[in-house]
Amino acid sequence: MGRDLLISIQGGTAPHIGATALAWPDPATSGGVAVKSIVAPGHKDDIPARDMAAAFCAWLGRTVCVCVGLHVDNANSEDISQLLSNADNAANALANLMTKGETS
Repeated sequence: MGRDLLISIQGGTAPHIGATALAWPDPATSGGVAVKSIVAPGHKDDIPARDMAAAFCAWLGRTVCVCVGLHVDNANSEDISQLLSNADNAANALANLMTKGETS
């Protein structure tokens, strides 16, 4: 996507698109990043989408779009914590791969 980045985080028993967040550099905002999200009715995927989009935008200084769809039927709080942890681990792995690419 040129200099911009599109990230898809999917997981659980029924991957889907639950939310999309777009973050872009904006010196007028606190933290220097503005974020907007779109959430499908009944979904809470906007929380990790917003967090990841903002983090990658701040790190890279470019526009980042993150689509997230995490689902487990009848998920309890432990399941949700595990899904969020796995998504965070995937984002960190991507950041590590991108950092390696920048230094080589």
